[in-house]
This record gives sequence, C-alpha cells and structure tokens, in this order.
Amino acid sequence: MKMEIKKLILCAAVSLILLPAEEVLGAEQTASVMIPVVQQFETRNKLPDKRNQTFRYELIREEQDAPMPDESDGDRYAFDMKGSEKKEIGPITYTRTGIWHYTLKQSVQKEEKDYDYDKQTYAISVYVENLADGGLGVQMIVTNKEGNKVDEIRFKNGYTGAKTGNAARTGDVSDIGLWITLLAVSGVVAGKAVHNKLPA
Repeated sequence: MKMEIKKLILCAAVSLILLPAEEVLGAEQTASVMIPVVQQFETRNKLPDKRNQTFRYELIREEQDAPMPDESDGDRYAFDMKGSEKKEIGPITYTRTGIWHYTLKQSVQKEEKDYDYDKQTYAISVYVENLADGGLGVQMIVTNKEGNKVDEIRFKNGYTGAKTGNAARTGDVSDIGLWITLLAVSGVVAGKAVHNKLPA
C-alpha cells in the first residue's frame, strides 16, 4: 500500500515538471494598443506624373525600455504613407504596469520644391494598469505640440502645381485692349496737332 502511494506521488511530481511553464505559473498578462495615423495629401492645380506622394514618419520612444512595434530599429519605428490614407501602427504589447511616452512626427530628409509638409509633432502617453479581474488595462492619450489633447493623429501634406486654364490668356487680352485704346487716343492727339499747324 505504501509502495503504491509513493508511486502515485512520484508520477504526480514528474507530470508537474513536464508541464509547460505558462500552465504552471499562469499565462502572462498582456495588453496592446494600435496607433491610428491619417495622412491627407492635397494637390493645388495639376500634379505632374510620377510626382512623389509618399511620405515617411517616425515613432520614437522616450523611455529606453518602452515596448515598440515589431521591426523597430532601436528607439525608432519608421513607416511610409502614400497619398491620402489611414494606417494603424502596431500592435505595441505591454506585459506590466507603467506609463510609457512616445513622439510621432513626419521625417523629412530634404524638402522638395512646391511641396508643403505638415510639421506637427504628437506626444503619445500610454497608461497600463491592473484590472480587477487580474488582467491589464491600457489607455492612450495623444496631444499635439501645443499641448492640446486631440482625437486623432493627422498629417496634411500638399503640392502646388502649375496653373492651368485661361487666366493668363485673359490677362493678355486685357493688356492688348489697353494698348489699342492708348494708340487710338495718341492718334487723335497727333491728328489735332497736325491740323493746327496747317496754314489757314
């Protein structure tokens, strides 16, 4: 009888050792966020073919241990947006409580002629806390560089092309009309002057 009890205890111990760590210790608590970003690209007049409509942005962490999206390069995560589109950055996954800070801005290496670049900078604060059910809760707050809380991250870029239409032609016609009028007046004045010089 004692031998059977010892065998049962030994089997239970071996089974416990062979269980995966997460089943023994409990699943790791996690919470994640996605950061929505909107790019608005506007053209004034005509946009030439093959003109650039792609712009680069950077998410930069302020704390060295702040979680980042996959494919980040150290403290920075770079991504591109083309034309007018909306993109979600992330997920960024958190495994413990804390407050994490990030900066999101447009990265312009060299400004191109006729382009307008949005130079707004957004500060992102992520608050991670324990919930009553034992999980983690997360809240994200975004402010602009003026310190005002905003509902969305939006960048507005633009391109001003050459004017099209009849605006220049209309101006030319107006100028020609002015010259014709001046010539007519000059002709009348010259005619009177010649008439006055003729002998009576």
